[in-house]
This record gives sequence, C-alpha cells and structure tokens, in this order.
Amino acid sequence: MGYESEAATYNSVALGASSLANRPNTVSVGDGDYNLYRQIINVADGVYDFDAVNVRQLNRLSKRVNHVGASAAAFASLKAQLGENDKFAFSLGFGSYKNAQAMAMGAVFKPAENVLLNVAGSFSGSEKIVGAGVSWKFGNKSKPAVSTQSAVNSAEVLQLRQEVVMMRSQQAETDKKLYKQAEMESE
Repeated sequence: MGYESEAATYNSVALGASSLANRPNTVSVGDGDYNLYRQIINVADGVYDFDAVNVRQLNRLSKRVNHVGASAAAFASLKAQLGENDKFAFSLGFGSYKNAQAMAMGAVFKPAENVLLNVAGSFSGSEKIVGAGVSWKFGNKSKPAVSTQSAVNSAEVLQLRQEVVMMRSQQAETDKKLYKQAEMESE
C-alpha cells in the first residue's frame, strides 16, 4: 500500500511510499536498504503476549528496572555483623541506580550458637523487595582462635610468674641471713 511499495515475500505487507517487506510474515513501513524509516504513531498499550509495545510501556519498564537496581544496591549494602556473644543486630542500607534511590533494612538473630536467622526488605518508589534466610553450622565446635595479643600476654604472664618465684627465693635467702645476723648480735 503506497506509491512504489513492495511486499516481496510470502504473507508480507509494505505500508507507505517506497516501503519494502522482504522477509516472510512481516509488516514494513520503510526500507532499511535506503535508510527510509517511519514511526508508527498512536499505538495503544500492548495487552497480550504478541502485541506491539509502545514507548510509554518501555519507559515504565525502564523506571521499574531502575528502582529494582537501586533496591539491589541497597540490599548489598546491608552488613549486619554479630560478635561472639551477640544475639541480634540491625542494619540500614542505601542504594542508587541511574535516577532511582532505595533504602533497605535488615536484621539478624542468633537463637543458638549454630543457627542464624536473617530478614531484610528494600523499598524504592512503588517497588518493594523482601528476603529471609536461615544458616546452620554443622560439625565439631571450633576452638576459639587465640589472638596474637593473647599469646603475647600469656608469655608475659609466664615470665612474670617466673620472676616472682625467683624474687621469693631471693627474699627467703635474705630473710635467713638477717635472722642469723640478728641471732649473732643477740648473743
């Protein structure tokens, strides 16, 4: 349809002047070989799987993807850490992706030495993401690691104990000498 338009293959349609449809089962509104491109305007939102999509729908999807990206960045920034004797920790995170920002909140709880529960949520625009998990440790209990400072402190304590024993021995010798000297003077 149109001046010098050509539908050159099976079940193809060429719309507009000089349009060429050279692949089967297609609708063409221009000719790529001659840089002839046209816009299809006033297209309604696609509803079914094989409907065309308009720019408004693509922009909405792009905005949602940006919010999900920001939420993922916020989730990744949650770093709640539990110390050896801690039972509960709370964390906040912030993320940004393109033109979207998000906030995330998370918590971890250790109900037993070998069990850790965690929950987190992220919010960006109308997009909300939540997650939860459970971790278990199995096997023998590991011995607490001895820090370098603890090893140094232990060595110092041992050395000080040895010095105390030596000083007590020297004090006992001095006491004996003083006792003998006092006996001699009293005679």
